[in-house]
Amino acid sequence: MHSLGPEKLLSGAWHARTTPSRRILFSRTWLEILIPAVAAGILFALGAEIMAWVVIGITTTFFGIRLIRPDWGRKMEHGIGIFAEKVAALISWILLAPFFFVGLTLAKIGQRLSHRDPLLLRQTDLPSFWLPCDSEDRRRSFVRAMFCTERNRGGGLSLASLAFFLLILLATAEVGLRIYGFGDPLLYQQDPDIGFYFRPNQDVRYPGRTIQINRYGMRSPDFPEPKPADEYRILMLGDSTLAGTRVGNHEIYSSLFEAQLNRNSTGKKFRVLNAGVNAWGPLHMLAYVQKFGSFDSDLAMILGPVQDVFRPKYGLGRLSFSPSSGPPRLALEQLLFELVWRYREATLGRPDWNYGPNTDKQTLEGTEGYVQMGKVLQQAGAEVYYEFLPGSSATLGREQDPGSQELFGRMAARLRQDGFSAYLTGPIFAQEKHKNQIYYDGSHFGRLGHRLYAEHLYRQLRERVPAVRENLKDSSP
Repeated sequence: MHSLGPEKLLSGAWHARTTPSRRILFSRTWLEILIPAVAAGILFALGAEIMAWVVIGITTTFFGIRLIRPDWGRKMEHGIGIFAEKVAALISWILLAPFFFVGLTLAKIGQRLSHRDPLLLRQTDLPSFWLPCDSEDRRRSFVRAMFCTERNRGGGLSLASLAFFLLILLATAEVGLRIYGFGDPLLYQQDPDIGFYFRPNQDVRYPGRTIQINRYGMRSPDFPEPKPADEYRILMLGDSTLAGTRVGNHEIYSSLFEAQLNRNSTGKKFRVLNAGVNAWGPLHMLAYVQKFGSFDSDLAMILGPVQDVFRPKYGLGRLSFSPSSGPPRLALEQLLFELVWRYREATLGRPDWNYGPNTDKQTLEGTEGYVQMGKVLQQAGAEVYYEFLPGSSATLGREQDPGSQELFGRMAARLRQDGFSAYLTGPIFAQEKHKNQIYYDGSHFGRLGHRLYAEHLYRQLRERVPAVRENLKDSSP
């Protein structure tokens, strides 16, 4: 009796190679297009746009190579087979190794201690389940009917072909990531006084939006100095809610607010300067105005979430922002940088800005930062306006935010001691029908949120700041 060795179980020895018909080739081609298209559609629907573009890019590249050089296409398929086999083996080891090395070992020890022998392996005088118990012909018939999943081992794959295949994958990933917006990130400048801010003079393009930074690191166009006599200038200071890097410059609420002021102006030209930076706190804002001044502003608006008060004046050390001192040259490099930072954050934990043993100390320092900022701006001749945002559940009118209210009460009381008034935004979006479009992540505004908040600020300033109201028409906003 001849045993079935591994060499006899390869698919090539059991299934004859035949040339597929045109119908089969046509069906296969459509499936190869349909499956990636469905996968990309699902990824887009789930919000995983990066992965969706990678799928589209890889599929397009493979089809292009197969059309131009069919022999390269076969080598690429062979390379994918090797890659899939190794990945499957690795996954199998990860999933099954604990079961085999721990579970079965414990079961074996338990059987040995209990003297159980369900397979009769220790009783040599009796037939075992492990002995051959069927004829060679029957075993051959069953093997012929098996679904062969091993890759085709014919042809071989040279080192040069494998290197070319990997180069194509990397190039496709680079192109796909650049389409999504990687490779030319928004850069941040480390500063010994401020901590950090947007690197001046940037023009960064992402899909669907452009981020323009002027010579002072603001999300605003450059402006004349000194200020023209017919201009009313407003300086906004804040964090990522003001920076609004998920929308274009013309879509952030500072730009929409400026446009609405000028539409209703009696002749005065309004100019709004956006000095908002992602992850800023009050001490960053204070250092910024101490370094650059008020830019001859008539009004300074200090905006942002109440919880910003917890943030100390840190630098870029624990932030996943691209520093201007060493910007990434490749999209893959930027992606790797962000993945490393996410792993580091998951390992080390997020900075304890709004909890932990230093909360009270940070609250006091942040509140004093707001007070000192107001004094610096006031001494420079600007009127100062404070308005803080509670959590999104409160602005959407879904539920109260007692934590933000209590914290704001403490901040407002301290500001009043130096003659400053502060306001806490209420449920301003409660009547909006499309509430799910106001915030894109529960904290930062989407396009609709920026528009609605700009309208809210227009109404508030018209009501609360006489110098603004006297330069506006009587018509409603």
